[in-house]
Amino acid sequence: MTWTYHSTMTNNRFMAASDVSPEGQFWVSGGRDQSTKKFLDTIEYLEPKSKVWKASSFKLPKPDAGHQFKVFNSSHFIFVQSQLDQEEIDLING
Repeated sequence: MTWTYHSTMTNNRFMAASDVSPEGQFWVSGGRDQSTKKFLDTIEYLEPKSKVWKASSFKLPKPDAGHQFKVFNSSHFIFVQSQLDQEEIDLING
């Protein structure tokens, strides 16, 4: 298997949650900023056959990483908060 570049997200993030909507949009929420390590509350998505990520007008209720995120359609999703706090996640990531 070979990885190939597809597109650049609006935020560099890790420990984010993702899901694919029934319409085929790929959604990514929360996580931590790659450079600052700050928790994110932003959500972005990629339309099918597109290479341009779009920022959603929705935000998570609080910045989080390691959470669960389920998309039902472009206006309805469920966010399940992680049980880890920032200090615990820092320990996991070194």
